[in-house]
Amino acid sequence: MRPPAADDARILGASPVVTRRSRRVPFRAATMPVTRRATNLARQTFLGAVAALPALLAPLPAAAGEALPSDLRIWPNAQSRANSDAWLAEHHDRLLQMRPRILVLNFCNGLAPAKGRALADSIIGALRESSRYHGWEDKAAAPFLECEIAKYVDLQDAAPPAEPLDGNSTRYPRVPGWKSGINFPPNARSHYDKSNPAPVRFTGEHWRWRDGDGGKDRVTEFTVKRCVEPYEPIAGDCMGAWLVYWRQNMPGVNCPGRDDDGRPLKNWWPFLYY
Repeated sequence: MRPPAADDARILGASPVVTRRSRRVPFRAATMPVTRRATNLARQTFLGAVAALPALLAPLPAAAGEALPSDLRIWPNAQSRANSDAWLAEHHDRLLQMRPRILVLNFCNGLAPAKGRALADSIIGALRESSRYHGWEDKAAAPFLECEIAKYVDLQDAAPPAEPLDGNSTRYPRVPGWKSGINFPPNARSHYDKSNPAPVRFTGEHWRWRDGDGGKDRVTEFTVKRCVEPYEPIAGDCMGAWLVYWRQNMPGVNCPGRDDDGRPLKNWWPFLYY
């Protein structure tokens, strides 16, 4: 990986240390608010999995008149402040950091607003850590996402519904048959298995690098102890710790991977806001 230039570090100005302060992977911005299911599976589902899972938080455009950076390597900025702006696709490869403003919707009946806000903060902190490309080995890697909660909306039922449903508000938009496919680390023996001590051969850390034997991706060893356990303190519920590590291996800033035509892989994170 190309080490960040000194100017890059100055622009980002962000410590790699994980915090719980506020601030998909591709390809569309859906909303999965704070719900009973989310409180139980929060760090498994935080802001969705690659391509398919809905997001826990939804992006908001920057407020009109708000002072925005003039540096066009940061988004939103003085030229672009709304998600789905054509500017994002045109300047995708220049971006070093995104600072989206977040709308949090609490549909979870019985979840106090302060606890809902704290849950959202912890999920945002885990996502921030997830956006540090190869952060598991590069302790100086800056987070690509620095989110900020712009608004918190309580959508609980004023009175408990006659039918308890799943513990969520009657306002919650349910999707029948929704399932997650992110519950399997490379060495998993079953759903939600993150306790298998057995190592497995793994190419995810060098995906598309073509730096192994015969021009293939180099094989490393995946173990729960090395790859999952370090993230338990920030995303210990369900499969969150595995997801933090997994997303740190998605193409990000300075990824050396190449596509089939030999061109550098694009950073995947900006696709969240196309």
